[in-house]
Amino acid sequence: MTNEDDFQAALDARPDDWQTRLVFADFLADRGDPRADGYRALGTLRKRAFVCGFDNKAKTAWKGAAWFGRNLASDEEAYDLPQDWFDAINDLGEHETYKPRYETDDAEHADRRAVEDAAARAFGKLPAPRRAELLASVPLAEPTNRRREDKPKEPKKPKKPARKPKKPPEPAEPPGSEGSEE
Repeated sequence: MTNEDDFQAALDARPDDWQTRLVFADFLADRGDPRADGYRALGTLRKRAFVCGFDNKAKTAWKGAAWFGRNLASDEEAYDLPQDWFDAINDLGEHETYKPRYETDDAEHADRRAVEDAAARAFGKLPAPRRAELLASVPLAEPTNRRREDKPKEPKKPKKPARKPKKPPEPAEPPGSEGSEE
């Protein structure tokens, strides 16, 4: 990849590609771009924007809309930024749980690039010791944010073994042995 648009196109195609984010961070750093450390943190911590249509089956009006969240469910951990980083994103509106927050279907939607660029710029606003702490954090071992259709299916519970049919009771004497006359 030779320019930013190539990296962004690759990330649009695979928003869950952490490695491309890290290479993109190096690309930005080589050019002195202030977003470099933010993209490095996103890649290192395996954080990314939720993208409608990739992470769910979005209706057409929402396809491509993206957001970060705060205090989300455990299966949405990759979209959940630390509180101070989330609070530093101030160019996507103010909401306590989502940035940006879409109120209606016809509201203007921010795409993955705009949301991740805002998060990368916000990372640069954090104090240097906090940025270092986040970059040294242990990433998610196994990302929990897979597209719903990519999620492994729950293993089927083994069926209960069939019950053996009960044997009929054994007769006390063999048939025809009682009172047999010769």
